[in-house]
Amino acid sequence: MQSLSLLRSLLLIGLLVWTNTGQASPFVVHDAGHGKAVLILSGGPGFTAWNLLPLQQQIAKQHRALLFDMRGMGDQANLPLTQGRLLDQWVADIEAVRRDKGIKQWTLVGHSWGGIMALLYAKAYPDHVRQILLLNPVDPEKRGLVDILDRINERQAQFKPDAWDAEFDEKDTNMKGFAATDESVRLYQIRHVLPTYFVNMAQGETYAAQFTAQDFSPEINSRIWQEYDARPFNRSDARRLKKPVVFADCDQDLLMPENLQGLKDYFPHMKQKIFKNCAHFPWVEQPKAFYPWLNKTLAGGN
Repeated sequence: MQSLSLLRSLLLIGLLVWTNTGQASPFVVHDAGHGKAVLILSGGPGFTAWNLLPLQQQIAKQHRALLFDMRGMGDQANLPLTQGRLLDQWVADIEAVRRDKGIKQWTLVGHSWGGIMALLYAKAYPDHVRQILLLNPVDPEKRGLVDILDRINERQAQFKPDAWDAEFDEKDTNMKGFAATDESVRLYQIRHVLPTYFVNMAQGETYAAQFTAQDFSPEINSRIWQEYDARPFNRSDARRLKKPVVFADCDQDLLMPENLQGLKDYFPHMKQKIFKNCAHFPWVEQPKAFYPWLNKTLAGGN
């Protein structure tokens, strides 16, 4: 994990997007490699994107890989948020990056919530999308999230349950009386929940320990979900989207199999790949199986 922490530090240095007029855009975009463009969209909503740096590095060996935080998070934390629909602004921001980078078409790789983000962008700008890779995605109807709290609680109960609240022994499990902006509450949410998205929860604890309170915004998370629920990606949108869609997930993902069935209903002809003995982060849990598949898929293979 030391190498990942170092890479995260390097990621924070960032690269400014330059417009065609020569003026600097306010966006910080991390742009690596050469060849066909691939945009990596992170999960959440309301999480920073630095944990997808290993994906960017791998993709950049053969392609041009772009990664950036959404407005309001990480490198874009200081950008103003619209009084209207923030989700629409996020879609417009992605298009602004494509235009400023001079990219005609790109492949979208969306992880978790990033899968929905990829579909929303493709709906708005289909001519600029080559293909869509949905990694451990939330399905458009959120079928995979219906019982998610029960599944999280079940996994927590199986893994040293008494240790979860040691750092927060003065706060009850519902965190009553504490604002969502409290730094300790954000850390609690990250370190209490994120490890359950791993088969090996000890590995998940180590992974979660790399995140800080600034890596997650409950306010943005709640706002984006409300906006999405008010205007979701629907079946008519899917029928109009004439782009290749690839689904990849893990056999022990908390979202499975409901998210797979939901997306099959939307995209009956999509290709699919299921990795064994992993949950929500296949590039961390099963890199030897995941990366060869990713390289082949981006290159046009099955």
